[in-house]
Amino acid sequence: MTLRTRLALTFFLTALVTGAAVAWFGVSIATRYVEKAEQALAEVTEASSRTREVRRQEDVAEALDGLAELLAQKMDGADSPDQGLALGTAYLAGLDILQLVDAEGAILCSLHWPEQVGSKSMLLTELSDGSGQLIRVPGPESEDEAFVVPVSIPHPLTTWTLIGGVYTAGEELPVVFTPHGVSGTSLARPMLFAGLAFALLAGLIGILLARILTRPLDEMTRALDAVAAGDENHDYPQPRGDEFGPMVASFSRMRSSLDREQARLQAVERVAAWRETARRVAHEIKNPLVPIRLTMENLIKARRQGEDVFDPIFEEGAQAVLEEVGRLGRIVDAFSAYAQMPAPKLQPADLDRILNPVAALFAGEGKVQVIRDLASGGIPVAADPDLLGQAFRNILSNCREALGDGGGEIRIRTGVDQGYGVVEITDSGPGFTDDVLERLFDPYFTTREEGTGLGMAITQRIVTEHGGSVIAGNGPGGGARFTVSIPLAAPGS
Repeated sequence: MTLRTRLALTFFLTALVTGAAVAWFGVSIATRYVEKAEQALAEVTEASSRTREVRRQEDVAEALDGLAELLAQKMDGADSPDQGLALGTAYLAGLDILQLVDAEGAILCSLHWPEQVGSKSMLLTELSDGSGQLIRVPGPESEDEAFVVPVSIPHPLTTWTLIGGVYTAGEELPVVFTPHGVSGTSLARPMLFAGLAFALLAGLIGILLARILTRPLDEMTRALDAVAAGDENHDYPQPRGDEFGPMVASFSRMRSSLDREQARLQAVERVAAWRETARRVAHEIKNPLVPIRLTMENLIKARRQGEDVFDPIFEEGAQAVLEEVGRLGRIVDAFSAYAQMPAPKLQPADLDRILNPVAALFAGEGKVQVIRDLASGGIPVAADPDLLGQAFRNILSNCREALGDGGGEIRIRTGVDQGYGVVEITDSGPGFTDDVLERLFDPYFTTREEGTGLGMAITQRIVTEHGGSVIAGNGPGGGARFTVSIPLAAPGS
């Protein structure tokens, strides 16, 4: 049996039991108050110490209080009191006048004068002080004096008022509503049917609620299938504030972890490929550098011994060759350093302490303002402080170059996210273009004339060999943004 079916069945059975209980309770309450009304009417008839009119006047308030209590208990979530029960009970109680009035003063039902239903109650206006009064009301043939009492039906959200009374003299009006044979037994069947109808309706609502409650599970199933298929365009579930929130949050953490691991594996593969490329380039370029330099130096010396006219021209050309040779040597040295970089010696370290001295190097440089927003208490990570410091220097140097001579702002933030110490470095420069972002971490790619193109490649290699990741992009307000994630140190290390 599926979860959706179990939920729907649970709602239906709960509603069935509740409906039956409501029906039984309603019949019991109705029987008790009908008996109470009949008893009150019998007591009125049997009493002989007072006239019939005086006795009824004194019993109006008691009858209306009992009727208000009965209607309040019988509402059970209904929009308004049971009008039929109100009229029937009032008739059995011997009331000549009964009006049920809503909070706006409109008549919902009336024991006499049904044509007044929906209009404003004039009796409520005359009884503005909330106590019983003798007032003139229409009688069978003319206006008669009647004792009328207002009673409120208790409810937390709104107010209904029962207005009941008896004539002090004369004939009673013919009753339009005549509930023949009203008793607790006669009320049992409609109450039971009402309870069953309520149970059926609640069961249907339960089925609908079961579908609504299991919808997040369906979304999670589709999301997991999308992750398995590598669908990045899938509309993944967003954080929620209900009971499924922790599950969605766990799923989001899983996706982030998978994305980070995939990025790290891709970086590892890229580093391995370019390491081999660096070795080959170093081998191919470095071998002819020594003979070229020696030849150029000998030619310069020989030329200086004669032909004075050509010496400056020759020396200028030779010097240019030497500069190019020096540049090739620097490139080869950088590639060699990249290929032969030692593996990081991981140890417990404080990420903020690694960052602080690096940031201090750039804080006082020209018009550059370095703003540090570091986590309080430090962030313990497993790192090689020297190598990781070099990686941060490369990133800050990139940001500094992007700001140019005009200067600007570099902001450093640190924090912890899902088992990683995270460093976010942003600048107020122009940011990256799409083609630069695509090749930023490629060895020997640079946008500067004097650059070797290895700074960001070395940075990525250092961070990757720490088991972390470095992601470059543009901030929402412009400027470059680098996000470096380094695994936290194991507790107790």
